[in-house]
This record gives sequence, C-alpha cells and structure tokens, in this order.
Amino acid sequence: ALNQPDRAKPDFDRAIELDGGFGAAYLARAALHHKAGRHADAVADLRSYLAIDPEHRTARELLVRIAGGN
Repeated sequence: ALNQPDRAKPDFDRAIELDGGFGAAYLARAALHHKAGRHADAVADLRSYLAIDPEHRTARELLVRIAGGN
C-alpha cells in the first residue's frame, strides 16, 4: 500500500501479534509511524526492534534522530 501507510499498519500489527520476535515488522511499522508523524509510536517500535537486533545501525540512527525531535 504505497503512499497509504495506514493500510499496511494492521498487517504489521498482526505479524507482531503472531511473532513478537519478528523484528522486520517492528522496523517497518516504525517507519510508517515516523512518516505519519507519530513519533512516540515510532520510538517505541524502534526500541522493540533494537531489543531484538541491538547492532542494527540504521535503526539506532533513526531512533536518535526521532527521539531528538527531528
């Protein structure tokens, strides 16, 4: 659902519900939240993702950028 991020969100929600360790779903949902301006939700999903893959450089950088207010 390109350019319609809220249409994809339920799919990511369901993937996370089925497998809480599915990091890619957290990362993708964080990107959707960020694009929609829901920064607190994006930060929460990035933190969940980084709990699974703490070495993911892009996720860490995005977390710093969002949490810093950018």
